[in-house]
Amino acid sequence: MGHIITGFDVRESTLATLIDLSKAFDTLDQNILLNKLHHYGIRGTALNWFESYLKDRKLFVEFESSQSDIHTLD
Repeated sequence: MGHIITGFDVRESTLATLIDLSKAFDTLDQNILLNKLHHYGIRGTALNWFESYLKDRKLFVEFESSQSDIHTLD
């Protein structure tokens, strides 16, 4: 990221691609994902981090002045 900021500061052409993956995890079966990560060798602290990130995620929708109930994702 530092190269992009430096390039921008000296008026060089710069390009950055930013991806927000947070919503992608809302559409997955968490147990399947964790099992696949384990299968492909992700274990210990890294697997625990993913499990902690996915645990007890909540979802709600807000549109204009309306808001849905809060749902816990499984």
